[in-house]
Amino acid sequence: MKHWELTCVGEDAAMRKRNTTSQEVWERLKDGQFAALSKILQIYTTQLPDREEGMSYGNPTVYDPDTDELVAHEDKKNSFEIIVRSNSSFRSGEVTKYELLSVDGRWVINSKHRKTKSGHWKKVSLV
Repeated sequence: MKHWELTCVGEDAAMRKRNTTSQEVWERLKDGQFAALSKILQIYTTQLPDREEGMSYGNPTVYDPDTDELVAHEDKKNSFEIIVRSNSSFRSGEVTKYELLSVDGRWVINSKHRKTKSGHWKKVSLV
């Protein structure tokens, strides 16, 4: 995912240097990068028919394995949850919970929640 986000950021910056409008940037990225994102989601997430996913990217990336920290995990029979705290300067202190399921002998992400300022978990898009 980190590589995908940085690719989008690079393409976005290159197009903007050529005075491409925001709408044109979005249309070009949507056409090329949405296919790449779909492949990532097919491999690493559950395939739910009612899942609505958007496409967002940024630098720093949403998840950075170099700075983010695994702070807790809970094992269940066919699933487990991990909680990650962001230590990047952009998202410092943000806490995210991922639910993973065992599907056909491999672990895939089923849902993502972000902790609100009031301490509740709010379901958010995987991307």
